[in-house]
Amino acid sequence: GIVHWQPPTQAIDAARSAIELPATNMYGADDGLPELRTAIKSKLATQNKLVASDVMVTAGANQAYLNVVLTLLDSGDAA
Repeated sequence: GIVHWQPPTQAIDAARSAIELPATNMYGADDGLPELRTAIKSKLATQNKLVASDVMVTAGANQAYLNVVLTLLDSGDAA
């Protein structure tokens, strides 16, 4: 639908502040935001009893696929 009102002032101010932060204007880590990865690993450990897990958070399937290919294949391998 169409919104007919402005966002709350607090949201506008927070967005303006976030624009100035270096982390907002840089590429993220290939394996995902460290804070998000830590939260997911904590959830897996407490709720799923998976303590020897590592996680990767990607922006989409293409990045995930590329990361897997680059991890598994060596120079000269046929894909």
